[in-house]
Amino acid sequence: HERLKGDVRSPLRHRDRLALPMPPRDQARGEIGGAEGAGDPQAHTPYAIDVNAGWRLPFTGLLCKQPPYGGIRVIDIATGQQPQFNAERSVGIVFNGEIYNYQALMAELKGLGYAFRTKSDTEVIIHAYEQWGIDCLEKFRGMFAIALWDGRARELWLVRDRIGIKPLYYANPDGRFIWGSEIKVLLQHPAITAKLNAQALPHYLTIMMPPAPTTMFEGVQKLEAGHTLRITRDGTITKRPWWSLLD
Repeated sequence: HERLKGDVRSPLRHRDRLALPMPPRDQARGEIGGAEGAGDPQAHTPYAIDVNAGWRLPFTGLLCKQPPYGGIRVIDIATGQQPQFNAERSVGIVFNGEIYNYQALMAELKGLGYAFRTKSDTEVIIHAYEQWGIDCLEKFRGMFAIALWDGRARELWLVRDRIGIKPLYYANPDGRFIWGSEIKVLLQHPAITAKLNAQALPHYLTIMMPPAPTTMFEGVQKLEAGHTLRITRDGTITKRPWWSLLD
């Protein structure tokens, strides 16, 4: 990263760093979300948490961090802020990464009648999901960690790219569901404590990192590469691979 004045850095190439200006190094950053009462479809109250300022903001369906210093954007800096929604606000997304073939997909979706308000790959994911459902993942070429809220079905999808370039962590403490692109963001939640996962220690001592879904923190898991995690309206959590090297 290019060093700018003070503790502010310029994330010119990395979408997992916020696009304008950065918080100090000693502050957590990234997205965090949660659904209160994961087993009760009437208790899914979406909210956003800013881990630096400590405020929460309810909004339709999607659960994520809404930072005061700018959203996550690399492609289409002017209008590519996140979270993004479709026109009806029934599908929403926060997205870390880049879809390399987004321009070809945008042209295909325009041919199918979809209108675009931005030039971003984020909006391509939204309309691709509207057209092809979760099978749209097969069309994406890139690196990505995605949280997508389907307001019609009242379900949340977490997705990680084929070989796991972009990380995605989650926890499910006390009927809540919380996720983020960094573990230190999850640790800002009062329901999660920084307690060592003793079962992961042998992995760390032999290969310097525990394999997914294990992490060094008890109760925190990492979504495996090439996997989706789906939370339905009744609170059921289903995880499955959507890609395999053997396919």
